[in-house]
Amino acid sequence: MEKAWIFRKASLDDASFIAKINAMHVGNKGPGGFLIIALDESEIRHLIESADIDFYAAKRSNGELLGYAEITSQFDRTLLNNMTWVNGIFEQSIKQILSGDFIYIKQLAIHPSYQRQGVATFLYKNLEAAIKKDIIVFAAHRPFHNEPSIAFHKKMGFTMVAKLHRSDFGGHSEYESFFFMKKLSN
Repeated sequence: MEKAWIFRKASLDDASFIAKINAMHVGNKGPGGFLIIALDESEIRHLIESADIDFYAAKRSNGELLGYAEITSQFDRTLLNNMTWVNGIFEQSIKQILSGDFIYIKQLAIHPSYQRQGVATFLYKNLEAAIKKDIIVFAAHRPFHNEPSIAFHKKMGFTMVAKLHRSDFGGHSEYESFFFMKKLSN
């Protein structure tokens, strides 16, 4: 059976479904990965209307939302002070980030019924084709090891360039995440 999935920028009509999928993943450290930051429908509506954040959706041809990606070209550069860089990558990575020629995937979540069916890969490949910029993303490592996210990003060709250390993030003390980058531009 051929997958009739649609990739498109999310609209306000998608906000409630994005909020439901988000809620299914926040704090749920199951085999499909998890999210740290909860977003309710009103926050999602506000973000969809903002100029700084975009949501992209993977949908079935009948309109059912399978998953979403939240992206931005904004990045809190103060986080760079809390990173431990992999040897030889710091200078190149920092220049890339500070140049602003990237997209930052803040969140990616797939409805549990559609996990492990290629939806996340579908979203990423379509984002890469549509945006045509380098991609950065974080994957939690401590206190919760998000192995599904780490393995997925490695499979998709991302390179771990740094570790981010924060004393408090999303209500978790001694938080650490891996900082991945995928170079798409020359």
